[in-house]
Amino acid sequence: NFEWAFGYAMRFGIVYVDFETQERFPKDSARWLRDSIAAGELQPPGAAGEVRQM
Repeated sequence: NFEWAFGYAMRFGIVYVDFETQERFPKDSARWLRDSIAAGELQPPGAAGEVRQM
């Protein structure tokens, strides 16, 4: 992948990691995901090829 060429310069994911201390901090996207799951706004995916709604 193109992104991997940047090594540790590019950050991905829902948790920020301080490389010096290895401490982890949830990003805003982690809080959004937590709240969306708690509110029942996200549905688990169905079986491969299954169409839930159109």
